[in-house]
Amino acid sequence: MQDKHIDEMKDTMKQTSKFAWARGEGRCPENLYYNEPIMETSEFLVVPSLGSIVPGWLLIVPKVDVARFSELPRQSLEKLETLLETLKAETENTFGRAYLFEHGGHVGSKLSCGVDQAHLHLVPLAFDLLEAAVGTSDLKWTIKEGLIFTDGGFGNDEYLFVSSFDKTAACRCPKPVSQWFRRLIAKKMNVAEAWNYREYPFHENILRTLEATGAHGY
Repeated sequence: MQDKHIDEMKDTMKQTSKFAWARGEGRCPENLYYNEPIMETSEFLVVPSLGSIVPGWLLIVPKVDVARFSELPRQSLEKLETLLETLKAETENTFGRAYLFEHGGHVGSKLSCGVDQAHLHLVPLAFDLLEAAVGTSDLKWTIKEGLIFTDGGFGNDEYLFVSSFDKTAACRCPKPVSQWFRRLIAKKMNVAEAWNYREYPFHENILRTLEATGAHGY
């Protein structure tokens, strides 16, 4: 049964995986299981992530046309924090400690990973993603206590954002790199060549996420 779903997902990989449909602009393409929401609020959708190097990897997508979370109003970010606390508890109960990250790129930038819609990653990991990011990069990170969203302090500059919920780090990204955090996670997980979600979708892990959440009848 699982193999059948994996084959179906591979057959639809060439269809768009962008999130215009999340903003009400058309329907989510059929059979794209990784784009069907597993949770929804008035302002956000939650979907499993294509390229889930580990099971339990989620994306939180705003229902408005916005390139990055720093462009959302404060009241939306406050509602987002409530949603994230729920997702954190459920994820950590099943998969382990959860981390957040965002590639804060402009539309069309390599940093936006070909999506051109704001999307925040929540991923359970066996290592400290924040420490790994700060420790393996020569970028100038600003570290704060708690979950503090990037609020435009970088102006129009592109940025990287990562949080362990009790601590947050962010920095300008003057040289945009596609899937910066995915590259780091893949390396730390000893699958360095599998960082690109287009080439390594990890359908098996998507299905494990759906099964754990009970989404879509799994």
